[in-house]
Amino acid sequence: MPHISVSSQTTLLNSANFFVLALYDASAPTVLLESIAPAKPYGNPLQVTFSYNCLNGHIYIIKLWESVDSSATGTVRNNFKQTISLNSVEVRLPEFWEVDVTTDLVNGVNTFEKADIENWELNIERIGQGTMTPDSATDITLPKYKRTNSDDSPNDLGPKITLLTADDVFQPGEQFLVTFVPQIVVAAPGGTPSDPFSTGRVITADETLTNADLSQALMIQSATSKITITLPALSTVGDFRFMYFYSCGGLHKNATFACQGSDKIAYPTDKSSIVLGQAELLVVYKGFGKWQVTNDLFGVKMVGELLYNYNQTELNTLFCNGSLKNRDEYPRLWEWVQSLASGVVVSDSVWSNTFVSHNGTNVYTKKSCFSTGDGSTTFRLPLLTNALLRGIDGSVRNAASIELDELLKHGHRVMTGGNGNPANPAKSLVRQNYNGDGYSQGVGTSSNGPLIEIVGGDKNIMENSGAYLLIRC
Repeated sequence: MPHISVSSQTTLLNSANFFVLALYDASAPTVLLESIAPAKPYGNPLQVTFSYNCLNGHIYIIKLWESVDSSATGTVRNNFKQTISLNSVEVRLPEFWEVDVTTDLVNGVNTFEKADIENWELNIERIGQGTMTPDSATDITLPKYKRTNSDDSPNDLGPKITLLTADDVFQPGEQFLVTFVPQIVVAAPGGTPSDPFSTGRVITADETLTNADLSQALMIQSATSKITITLPALSTVGDFRFMYFYSCGGLHKNATFACQGSDKIAYPTDKSSIVLGQAELLVVYKGFGKWQVTNDLFGVKMVGELLYNYNQTELNTLFCNGSLKNRDEYPRLWEWVQSLASGVVVSDSVWSNTFVSHNGTNVYTKKSCFSTGDGSTTFRLPLLTNALLRGIDGSVRNAASIELDELLKHGHRVMTGGNGNPANPAKSLVRQNYNGDGYSQGVGTSSNGPLIEIVGGDKNIMENSGAYLLIRC
């Protein structure tokens, strides 16, 4: 297992005190894993190696204490974090190659095979002539040598250095300085990769969570129609520790995840709470002083969206039928309703009683709005049955405004005379005009008056197919 070595160049504020270096896991920053109090007199820099077996990929906190009694207490003089990696860097000292001295490097040929340079990146300087350019370099026209690795053929001794300039061969006594580029050796992963969480439980009632709930799968299944889960205080949680919530099952409509005190959830701006619907997931971790959200919250983003559906009870939606709903059962939708422009949300009295008389019919002009319900515990959905939606510009017309039925002015030519009696044929043509308020008869009426046939219903309807108009909650 890897160990952490620390070097710190520091002097005591009080020469009677002691330096103590302490190791903590970032997931539990108050739990001391190991402390070392070096013996006086202190070297400069002060160097120690912790014997604690650290985990690969884990984050650790190292604190340098100035203590009066050689314990990990007193004043923190330095504080930093270290991530453990099992990767290592392999280095190789420079080498001198000399023709007819170095094994297999002989004069009169242009190829040198050397097994132990397999996969090493190297630089070759030909003493007296400068650095040699390999054919792998970019922006060159005259490379000096080619480097190849072993091809595993029976006669292949290993990697080769081949001179490329015409008639160039290794000369007797010629020397080369070879330097090697350090290479990172990636350690093979040990054991089985850990799961995102090691345990889990079901939460059925309002609860304030603690550090014990970190890295667990928490299933929210309320026994009532509403539930609030309070997150642990950020000050008690280590950086980059995760919490996993799945709102699925139970009787709740929405599940509220609330912060403590001044803690915030960064999504996308600072919030004091996040609300999930059914079958929705929330993954958060502590980072940069806030709860950070890692997953896409579709339900949070799409609340308030109107949609047509043949199913009246689509998941996380409500039928826009003018019904009253409890604010605390649908806090996500109610929060969204409160953000709407003035005039889209009205009092329940205005919603129920505002109308105009149009063509002899009372038309209620505020029922496309939301209402504030009883003013404290409820709100009312818009009544959008038998309604058609039309795009608006937000200037001439605003959301939830009603546009009354109206026919474009037009005219008809009808036959007059006879009053419907076949024995008394039509005598003239009359133009009948509809101007929006009633009929006005044109010229040319016979003495017997016009014969006008009026057809149709009491409202204008275009051919349509029915669907429920729903709103995401």
